[in-house]
Amino acid sequence: MPWLGQSIAALEDVNAALLIGSNVRKEQPLIAHRLRKAAVQHGAKIHFVNNRAFEMNYTPASNSAVAPQHLVGTLAAIARACFDAGGKAAPGHLAELLDAAKVFDQHKQIADDLQAADQATVLLGEQAAMHPQYAVLRQLAVAIAEATGSVFGSLSNGANAAGAWLAGAVPHRGPGGAALDDEAGLPAAALIQQGVEAAILLNVEPDADFADAAQAVQTLAQASHVIAICSFASDALKEVADVILPAAAFGETAGTFVNIEGFWQSFHGAREAKGQSRPAWKILRVLANQLGLEGFDYLSSEQVRDELRGHCEDIELDNSRVATSTAAAGEPDVALMRAGDAPIYATDALVRRAPSLQQAADAQSLCVRINHHEAERLGLADATSVIVRQGSGEQQRSAQLDLVIDDSIPAATVWIATALKGNELLGPVFGEVELEAVN
Repeated sequence: MPWLGQSIAALEDVNAALLIGSNVRKEQPLIAHRLRKAAVQHGAKIHFVNNRAFEMNYTPASNSAVAPQHLVGTLAAIARACFDAGGKAAPGHLAELLDAAKVFDQHKQIADDLQAADQATVLLGEQAAMHPQYAVLRQLAVAIAEATGSVFGSLSNGANAAGAWLAGAVPHRGPGGAALDDEAGLPAAALIQQGVEAAILLNVEPDADFADAAQAVQTLAQASHVIAICSFASDALKEVADVILPAAAFGETAGTFVNIEGFWQSFHGAREAKGQSRPAWKILRVLANQLGLEGFDYLSSEQVRDELRGHCEDIELDNSRVATSTAAAGEPDVALMRAGDAPIYATDALVRRAPSLQQAADAQSLCVRINHHEAERLGLADATSVIVRQGSGEQQRSAQLDLVIDDSIPAATVWIATALKGNELLGPVFGEVELEAVN
């Protein structure tokens, strides 16, 4: 599983850190708190490289906002500065990418701070994981950590992403990280692109939980059979599902989370499930029993947990990865690219439906954000709303959205959050985009 590479508590003792593609204050507040303590109490140099200059509750050493199409080039420049500062040769699979990188003072400063630190870390965040060039970003982040003697870590997407990896809820591994060959599956993006004959959705809202919601809704609408196991029946889910089986909400069932330092945390349900809803694991067990499948005779969630722990007993967490191909991906030739995140109160079905949270300051509605220079360049300085277009031909998608001038957004970037109402009208959260003023 991708993991933090260290204990959570160790983060408040770092002297320097580089966070890439992470709005850590809103995505992992407890991690952000540890880093803030390191900066405020111990003077740690915390650097950020994101697709937006996020607001911090302390003064970071740097807070770079980089267009998503330039993120690989920026990391390559930092990596080259790190290898130069340490007098080390770059690994062969990165040589072409690093040779083409242009190193500036801010890249050298990040390299120097990581190099000089007794304890440093490089963390790859949720937004980096959604980026179409994530594999290259990861190789570069690992290289930066290795060149500076820093600990490399991943900040997971969601509370139990680590547990999902260990359980085999990824296309290329089984329970306990066992390699899959003939039985390997496909990534979600490939599945929704090529289409499926049938699908089981487990706590998935197709209009909000995919990086390309429009394509996901279209693919599921064309499938012959869709079974949804969920706690909330949204209008979008009713449009695509043939059967909806009511699942207990997380507070109505027992279970286990695994956090990003590999710590297993079990819990009991706070109340009985309502009506005919049942814990999702029980629904899956009964479906398997009906199909005559072996190995589904569980009587409790603890039995499921204990079996999985048995598969994981000999695992030693390791974030290193041997490069299997040359990381020579250049910057895409895109004039204007969309970037975005899942806002804190739109991350799952429960918080999306919480009236109190939707009245909070962090609640958002779908809009377009660009800086004032881009607004003037595109002739949108006086516009209050715009037509957004993504894709081309029959695959072109569009929506009319309010325009907000926001100088935290870098040049050549259009910030449109995902997981919000209306997102399903557009294309992927990272993709080429066009804007047109509404007359």
